Amino acid sequence: MNNDTENTEIEMSEEDAMAIELPPLIKVVPVVDTVEHELPSENSVLAYTHHVRKKLIAQMMKDGVCEDPKVVLQALDGMDRQALTRARLQVDKETAQGVGQANQAVLAGLIRALKSEAPPLLATARTAPQLPSHILPPSLVEGETDTSPAQDTYTGFSARHARSNS
Repeated sequence: MNNDTENTEIEMSEEDAMAIELPPLIKVVPVVDTVEHELPSENSVLAYTHHVRKKLIAQMMKDGVCEDPKVVLQALDGMDRQALTRARLQVDKETAQGVGQANQAVLAGLIRALKSEAPPLLATARTAPQLPSHILPPSLVEGETDTSPAQDTYTGFSARHARSNS
């Protein structure tokens, strides 16, 4: 591309912009009159920009020779980003639907539990299991059932072990 030439901006409607061939040095800027018309949907805007990028790339890659590879790579990058964003939005939508269904299932379970006479969410009192009488109770070592045992050192352990073996 020749850097001595300035880019020209032309204002036109979307329909007119979609119908023309793009010369290499003209930038098309569509004008959307928001007072008389409704704003275009996101899908139509994405389709339009995708179409313009494809035309720009096709025109710049005529005869397999690229005039400005940086512009082509930027247009391709924009197309990639657009596709990835749409895929990410689809995954987010599916995730939100799954979370919504899970929330509905949990709420339905809570409502059923609250309507029943003995809700399963409340713990019922029961006795602790007991060993049969023919099994001897275990012999516990000092500190075995402590919930926060004291820290031990090698010398302290060795001294206790020497006393118990004597």
